[in-house]
Amino acid sequence: MELALPVGLLLPETLPCAAATGIATHTAFLCLKPVQLVAFSGLATASYLAFVP
Repeated sequence: MELALPVGLLLPETLPCAAATGIATHTAFLCLKPVQLVAFSGLATASYLAFVP
């Protein structure tokens, strides 16, 4: 799934679904290990939101 997200972000038809999937994935990572992954999950979520027009 993580490997397909960059392709999904580049295609306009799949962009909303790919961005939502990426945000959900990194939010789940944050819930699993909140202390160690705060910076990583925050930056990843912000980068997904950068693709949304």
